[in-house]
Amino acid sequence: MLAAGCGAQTGPGSEGSGIAGQVVLTPTCPGASPCPAKPVAAVVTMEWPDGERIDTVDTDSRGRFRAELPPGDYLVSARVPTEPDLVPRSTRVSVEQGRVTRVRVVIGTRLLEP
Repeated sequence: MLAAGCGAQTGPGSEGSGIAGQVVLTPTCPGASPCPAKPVAAVVTMEWPDGERIDTVDTDSRGRFRAELPPGDYLVSARVPTEPDLVPRSTRVSVEQGRVTRVRVVIGTRLLEP
């Protein structure tokens, strides 16, 4: 995993804890047949459950990211700044002391909408 996002917050108790994962687009093809999710470069946002923004990090070109965070519960979402029609979806994540929680962050493509 690439440490993307020099601005990831670190604070008391965050050493060694945080989140790491990948941002993907889905669905990637129209119709009912299953299509694999597609990794995408994006901006990942971390918020407290009340919606207060904590930080943002950029992914690498394959959608991978990592951010140090203190233990707690977070909402994580992502967006592609050049694609405003994509639909960000929030993912709830719990971070434990001294652990990195793996997360897959999904952005919807609206391909299945009428």
